[in-house]
Amino acid sequence: MKDFHEFDARLEKNFGIFSPAELSKIAKTRVLIVGLGGIGGYLANALARLGVRQLTLVDFDKFKVTNLNRQLFSSLKIQFPMVLNMEDGLHWTPMKICWEIVIGKDMGKN
Repeated sequence: MKDFHEFDARLEKNFGIFSPAELSKIAKTRVLIVGLGGIGGYLANALARLGVRQLTLVDFDKFKVTNLNRQLFSSLKIQFPMVLNMEDGLHWTPMKICWEIVIGKDMGKN
């Protein structure tokens, strides 16, 4: 994996908070997010903006009309899996994210 200094210039404003060594460590961090609803979607977005490059996103649900007022990227494609909407929504990111998309099964329904 590349060191931070080789990343896109759009992350340069992060230097005011973190050193290049710290940003390189952040970039190499792997994060698992289970559930991309109101909190998980915003968390994935914030981590991508921070420079995390390895995200594993897990969610069994699809976006519904009732999600439009509170969930990030919910207006992209209604009745489309949340994890795929999140991947589409985060394509603005300045670096390539190593996506691992998991569409789980709703274990709460029989």
